[in-house]
Amino acid sequence: DPVEGIRSQAARRRAGRQRGDMGLVAEATFAMAYIHGGMGSHVRSFRHFCRAAQAQPGTVETDRFQNRFLAGVEALNSGHYALSQRLLAVSEGWSLNAKVPVLLNLMQLRLGDIGRAVSSADNIDLEPVRRDFPVLLVHAHVRAELDQVEGRDPGLGLKRRLEQMLALGMSEPLAGLMTWELQRRTFCASDRLVAGEALLAALRRTGFGDARHIPVLLDVAEARAETEAPGSEQLAAEAARLLRRGCSYLTLYMPEGLARCARLLRESDPREAAALVHVARRWVEHALRHLPSGAEESFTRHVVVNRLLLGGDEQAIYLQPLR
Repeated sequence: DPVEGIRSQAARRRAGRQRGDMGLVAEATFAMAYIHGGMGSHVRSFRHFCRAAQAQPGTVETDRFQNRFLAGVEALNSGHYALSQRLLAVSEGWSLNAKVPVLLNLMQLRLGDIGRAVSSADNIDLEPVRRDFPVLLVHAHVRAELDQVEGRDPGLGLKRRLEQMLALGMSEPLAGLMTWELQRRTFCASDRLVAGEALLAALRRTGFGDARHIPVLLDVAEARAETEAPGSEQLAAEAARLLRRGCSYLTLYMPEGLARCARLLRESDPREAAALVHVARRWVEHALRHLPSGAEESFTRHVVVNRLLLGGDEQAIYLQPLR
């Protein structure tokens, strides 16, 4: 029970503070970060990683993090891009080092550095992670996003990668999520709705976690709206609640997810839609203070949803393409 686990670790942290045992405080806080991350609550996870680091001795910031790779992933999820870059760069271990280029490639996409992202994606050696299907899923997503940005058909590459992963033994639910990366980009709205509803139901049955089903949840909400099927607003509201709690997944950019929810809820709940746009704008403004050096122009100009959110015209979020 993760909730019980958080309570138990919070009690250990309190005991450590009472005794002045900062080692116990750091250990319990790190455990809470790990549990929150497993629940998909990445913003809370990152905060606990930072609190655990603060309880550790040392003057070098990255040295104080007990698991620099996981902390780097949660920093990426939370928009702390500069720190994420530093943590991932010093992650130790062969298996971790093999994953880092994929995550840094995702960061380039999030920062709007499209030219560098394309070059990196084409040159990543995936052999060391050929059976690490969650990492391969992220790479396939980034490659498909870049294909779309550059006006190429993402379906061809996705189909090839899906076949390769299935041949290597990728099983559910990751096989379903990878298949969805292809279907959501190539199916017509009615077929997308049928496939998406089936995948969403399967993810709910398996209890795959709040975070990983959010992109599918939002895709299905949009497919319902596009086909005029009932229930679009309910799914959008569910996705919005999770996003506002800081839950997301690497394949969904948080401000874009919030903006998409706002679009779906604009007619039925305009106040909530406006609040979601506000939260998305604050997220981008916060991330602006945590960018690597030289990334501000690409982040604010080349990431379309960021440009719209920072432009001051709230109606643009509802009316203009988000990418």
